[in-house]
Amino acid sequence: MAQFSHPRNRQELRESKEYYELRNHALNFLDRYFTQNE
Repeated sequence: MAQFSHPRNRQELRESKEYYELRNHALNFLDRYFTQNE
């Protein structure tokens, strides 16, 4: 699990390497899950 400080600053998150790694992982999962039935 990623540890981002609270309260979160959206600008700092967008500049974070960890944010993009997690974001891409989630998007890849959703893409695979929803396109496997096409």
